[in-house]
Amino acid sequence: MDASEGVEQWVKQVQSGWLKQSPDQLLHEWNYLVEACEDGYDDNVHEYHFDLQVRHGIFEVLADEQLAAMPEMTAFRERVEVLDKRLKAVMLSDPALPLASFPWWEAYPLRYGCEEIAKEYYEGYGISIEVFPKRKERNERTSELFKEWVRRAQSGARKYSPDALIFWWNRLVNSCDAGCRDRIGELDTSVRGIIEEVLRDGRLALMPEMTEFRERVAVLDERFNGTRCEEQTLPLDEHP
Repeated sequence: MDASEGVEQWVKQVQSGWLKQSPDQLLHEWNYLVEACEDGYDDNVHEYHFDLQVRHGIFEVLADEQLAAMPEMTAFRERVEVLDKRLKAVMLSDPALPLASFPWWEAYPLRYGCEEIAKEYYEGYGISIEVFPKRKERNERTSELFKEWVRRAQSGARKYSPDALIFWWNRLVNSCDAGCRDRIGELDTSVRGIIEEVLRDGRLALMPEMTEFRERVAVLDERFNGTRCEEQTLPLDEHP
């Protein structure tokens, strides 16, 4: 058994929950939840706190002294720090639960979410948060005309939808957050140039759908500017 297998087994062993996950599984689940919160969590408070169980597992791993001494854990800690920072960026500054009794990821409420979680925050804690439509509703709301003009604004041979552009820019930023350790093929920052063409189009600037598009790009730009990723190239495959 090599060192990495030993670390993985110990990571699973120190978790008290019924689901024992590897380091990669923990990071994948935590990243998935953070992205869901950035996009506007679209379920209730109970489900949100259930989803946060993965962070409890990560806490147990980080708190283990034997694991802390293993060099293989350095990258794991760095990834967790990046994801934690992203989640804190979409949380309110005042806790809803006492920090003496609850970890920060449970104590601080989200700044925005769907109507259901917003209602429960208000009724349960007296906290008002910004209401976002559920993801499915937002997707349905994006007009076909807007999608068409986004494609027309692009000068390249291939034309991408708004969601595809955000998908690829987010994928690049996520890879840079990870220090490019998780890149798939080579990265291509040209997608940001395509986005810039869309942002500069005068006709699109008047469309209400552009507000959300600009906001999502701004969040990703801020994250990208905080990374140390070297510019590389990746062909833009079709958006899944």
